[in-house]
Amino acid sequence: MYVRKTETLVNAICSKIRTMENQAVAAHSETQSVTPAEGNLFHSMVEVMNNAIWSDAPDLKDKVPNSWLQHYDDVILRFKNDEDGCFTSLRLDAPRGDKFSFPVKYNSYYRPEVDIHPQHYNEAIKKWAADEKATADRREELEDQFDTVLRQIVRFMGQHASLNAAVKAMPEIELYVPEEYLTKLRAPTAPRQSKATSAKIIEDLNIDVNALTSAAIAHRITVGNK
Repeated sequence: MYVRKTETLVNAICSKIRTMENQAVAAHSETQSVTPAEGNLFHSMVEVMNNAIWSDAPDLKDKVPNSWLQHYDDVILRFKNDEDGCFTSLRLDAPRGDKFSFPVKYNSYYRPEVDIHPQHYNEAIKKWAADEKATADRREELEDQFDTVLRQIVRFMGQHASLNAAVKAMPEIELYVPEEYLTKLRAPTAPRQSKATSAKIIEDLNIDVNALTSAAIAHRITVGNK
C-alpha cells in the first residue's frame, strides 16, 4: 500500500526513536541511593563519608560526646570526579533504628550534603566510581548516537514523498518506523523510486547507515535483556 509522507508520520518516527533511546539509556542508570542492604558498598561509603566529615580534625572522631553531634536518617554524598570537576550525587540511608552522626558544622534542617573527594576514596569506592563513570559515558554515547539518528532520518524523510520510497532507498529505516505504518506498507504498493536515485540521496545527506543499525541493535539488546 502507498503510505504518503506526512508530518504525522515523521513525528511518529521521531517519537519511536526517542522511546528507543530512553529504553536503551535506562539500562545504564547511575546509582541514586545506597542502603544497608547493599552490604560492602554501603559500609565503604560510610567509611569514606566519615573520613570526609572528620578530615579537619581526625583525632576527634569517635571522641566527641554524642550530645554534641547532629543526627540524620540519611545524607547526600557528592562524589567529585577530578577529570571534569563534576559531582555524582546519591542518597545514603542509615540502618533502621540508627542515625548518622555529624559534627555541628554540618547542621542541616533536612539532610546534610557531604563532598567526597578522591583523596577520601577507599579501594571499593574507587572501583564504584570507575563503574559509575563508565555508565555515564555509555549513557552519553547512546544519547549522542540517537540524536544523530533522529537528525539524519528527519533529513532523509524530507527527500521522499512516501514511506514506500524511503524504505526502498534505505531499508534500515524500518527499524524506526512504528508498526502501524509498516503494516500498511507491507500491502501491495505503488512503483518506488529507482535504486540509483536512492543511493545518491543517502550519499548527498552523508547518512551513516551502519550507525542507524547500531543504535537500533543497542535498543534491541537492552529490551531483550529485561
